[in-house]
Amino acid sequence: MKRHRLYTSTYQELLQNFIRHINRLGYKKASESNIISCVEEFLHWLEQMGISQVKQVKPPHIKAHYQYLNERSNLRREGTLSSSIITFHIYAIRLFLTYLQRENIIEADPMGNLAFKRVAHKEREILTQKEIQRLYKACETLRDKAMLSLLYGLGLRSAEASGLDITDIHFASRILYVRHGKGDKSRDVPIAEQVSEHLKDYYHNERGGFTKSTNMENAFLLNNHGRRARGQWMWLRLKYLVAKAGIEGKTVTLHTLRHSIATHLLENGMGIEYVKTFLGHASLGSTQLYTHIVQHLNTLKI
Repeated sequence: MKRHRLYTSTYQELLQNFIRHINRLGYKKASESNIISCVEEFLHWLEQMGISQVKQVKPPHIKAHYQYLNERSNLRREGTLSSSIITFHIYAIRLFLTYLQRENIIEADPMGNLAFKRVAHKEREILTQKEIQRLYKACETLRDKAMLSLLYGLGLRSAEASGLDITDIHFASRILYVRHGKGDKSRDVPIAEQVSEHLKDYYHNERGGFTKSTNMENAFLLNNHGRRARGQWMWLRLKYLVAKAGIEGKTVTLHTLRHSIATHLLENGMGIEYVKTFLGHASLGSTQLYTHIVQHLNTLKI
């Protein structure tokens, strides 16, 4: 986010004190930087409005700043700020005002009784179980099936599938080890029998054809050059398979396969806590998003 120069010494001092406060809360560096930038922009906007003391800030000023955020240009791309970015700005300002009240710098939080629109999450696209079967039938290589089995059969994120090494798959115990999941968390993923067969077929019968004598990659999934397969390569391959399978009217991404396996597991009666563990979600709330999809699908004739 863009930094905004502050001219009021009082605001400069407040911001520095708030930065020290944020440092103690243990936010990740990126989040901490974004929070500070949002508060800095808020203080800069107050200066432009002729408000030189935070004690002067009233609810109408907060509403006016919210309107400003809805109308201001996005500095990274065309158009205005997205709803999620505006929501983060409001979160940062609320954090700042709460801090000011706790430090007795202001008597009352001017944002305390204000409500703002929640971000409406876009409906998650998923494939039906029949469409997944069509995808597998469209596969032209053992590697295609192995890729689908990692992303759908095991519900891995694209970065997790790309980062997978040979030594992370234990065929005897049918366990796959994700060393660096989201938030750098590790987890064990159980491998279903059919998924295990797809992975073994590729590993024993095809993977060697992609390796180079001068570059023996330890990566499990290799591209045509014998290098670790990355997200872009997997997406292009999936895009080809989707077209070949005749799946139309849906925007299918690598993450669509993860959404799909979660939904199908819930449809087939797996408990939400088990799905949460399987996917490596940090909180149950992430998994519960799929519950709505299942309820929606139950009204359809698939």
